[in-house]
Amino acid sequence: MKHILQKVQGETNRQEKERFKEALAEVVPHMDHFFSRMTKRKFPNRTLLHIQHVKQRAVIDWDVLAYWFEEFMPQPVEA
Repeated sequence: MKHILQKVQGETNRQEKERFKEALAEVVPHMDHFFSRMTKRKFPNRTLLHIQHVKQRAVIDWDVLAYWFEEFMPQPVEA
């Protein structure tokens, strides 16, 4: 499923949180246990605790989620 990995104009906080959780649930099974260190290197201004909260508590951070989709989601193989 294709997700819009950014804030949508006119969307309520509740709708944004639900959409974030759906996208997060799709990417989490593909993540390895090195995700927090890799994310910290990519986003040095985020703390490891913040990164853990994005994954475990669905704290909204669209930039981090977009990075996880790019890094961890299987890419279709072209013939």
